[in-house]
Amino acid sequence: MHFLRGTNVPSSSQPLAKALRTKLSSLLGHESKMQYCGRCQTELPPKARYCDHCLSPETIVSGDYMHILNYETGDTCLGVTGKNSVTQTFRHNYDGKLFMVKARGMLPIMATPNHPIMVVSRVRRGVANRRGKSEHFVSEQQRSSIWRLSDPHWKNISDLTRCGAWMSGDYVLMPRVSGWIDANQIDLSPYTTKKGAAVARGRNFPTTFSLSHDSAWLLGIYVAEGSANPKGGGCAFSLGRTEIVLKDKIVRIAESIGYLARVREMPTASRVILPSRLLARALPAWCGQDCYTKRIPEFILYHKNIDLLYAFLKGYWSGDGCETHNRRSGRIIYKAVTVSRILALQLQFLSARIGQFLSVCENKRQPVGTIQGRKFHQSTAYMLAYAPPRNHENKQHYMVRADEVLLPVDKVEEVAYEGPVFNLATVDKTYLANNIVVHNCGAEIHRR
Repeated sequence: MHFLRGTNVPSSSQPLAKALRTKLSSLLGHESKMQYCGRCQTELPPKARYCDHCLSPETIVSGDYMHILNYETGDTCLGVTGKNSVTQTFRHNYDGKLFMVKARGMLPIMATPNHPIMVVSRVRRGVANRRGKSEHFVSEQQRSSIWRLSDPHWKNISDLTRCGAWMSGDYVLMPRVSGWIDANQIDLSPYTTKKGAAVARGRNFPTTFSLSHDSAWLLGIYVAEGSANPKGGGCAFSLGRTEIVLKDKIVRIAESIGYLARVREMPTASRVILPSRLLARALPAWCGQDCYTKRIPEFILYHKNIDLLYAFLKGYWSGDGCETHNRRSGRIIYKAVTVSRILALQLQFLSARIGQFLSVCENKRQPVGTIQGRKFHQSTAYMLAYAPPRNHENKQHYMVRADEVLLPVDKVEEVAYEGPVFNLATVDKTYLANNIVVHNCGAEIHRR
């Protein structure tokens, strides 16, 4: 035993010595059968080969806003501390039950049963009304004293509980991340050649894109109504024939930043065209190629200037948004629809940054639809809705706080699953899955 623990064992005999030492320790009862994950310290069965804290492959991770299966080491993600980076990726096959959690106004996430989710629990203080009246008839001040909120803590996804109107339960968290980009201009030279840049400068064409309130609004309406054709030499905004105010505003802003806009009138629509090949290459790179890949440019999404975020949202709602009035409550609700899952999540995240909550609801439609006997292909749509907050916090379906937005859990259910599951290791040990804070995990396994 002393020889096996010594330092004078030849290097070629090290594996054999380690095996003999392990065997002797086992015979003497010194070896523990307990295993634990090296990152999250979760106890695992003796024969476990990995920690099964993982998410389903369709999960979108905030940061670079990609599916979790496409992330690689070094990519950017977001955590509770803000900007984060991926240090390791994990993938393995899984056959068993996943838990699906749906919070109010959020897209659902699916994870293995023991994956930790950051939550705030709502617990009951006691009966606020001592006269025996129903809680529905007490005053707002008395009603708010019934409940208290815990500090943020980790809870396995399988242990989450629904948070109803008059029930104890859990809230998931969406953090209000601060921006880190403070650029005033975006260089357009990466979207052309050296010769092309020289020609543009010689003809006094813009070689940078200035960031201002007007240009952010223009980017917002481009995400809603724009398209680009680099070969055709320009980008276009498609509007209704009666949207004269929007048409004039696009022309005015385009000319103020150096682009000569022209308007093409059609029987039922109008198109505002900016004949710039340079801009026609840059906009798809920033905002996506088509309606299915539309996204918010990173220099807007993570900019420090909150005014730019407001301007972008105003531009987007001017193009795709509409107002509806609830006759019963008299409230105004702003709604929009997109087929881009990433854009829906980014708009929700951007709204949280400015202190608003944008509800996102998935509408799974049939692959083929019919209008007036004509068949057409359709895909999943994402319904966006924003309603100004009510006067009393307890009536809201969400709570906007200084550092995060709290969303009550509406549903927790088991789903049978067989296939690959994924996880990430990050610098601050957290990341956002569909904008919800989850814990990273899946490190190597150690023995105690």
